Amino acid sequence: MLYENFAAGLDAWRFCKQLVRKLDSAIQQQMWNFDVLGIHEVRNAAVHAATKADMVIISVSGHSELPANVRDWLDLWLWLGEPVDSALVTLFDSPGAPAVATTCTYLQSMARRARIEFFSPWCQIEAA
Repeated sequence: MLYENFAAGLDAWRFCKQLVRKLDSAIQQQMWNFDVLGIHEVRNAAVHAATKADMVIISVSGHSELPANVRDWLDLWLWLGEPVDSALVTLFDSPGAPAVATTCTYLQSMARRARIEFFSPWCQIEAA
């Protein structure tokens, strides 16, 4: 899970908790704040973990576009990981915020290029 701020991180954590309940199964989760992705070693650890993940969750406020270090991280993950059976899930802390549409479009495009599933209750999913 990648998260923008404390509130977005809490949303992601709650989402995972609900997912565990619905699946009636344990999951392994790791969380990284956007800010730490600028640290080379942390970014690499997050990419390595994501290449093995069934699901990558990005939780944001929606008030601003994804920072460059997060976009770079996504590029690296998709380039290194070949995440064929992965899914990209996006959560928004403020679904009506101004950057939701552009963030949805960007992440849908990334998922389409990587041929992975994209899910977000706040994004209108475009047909591939």
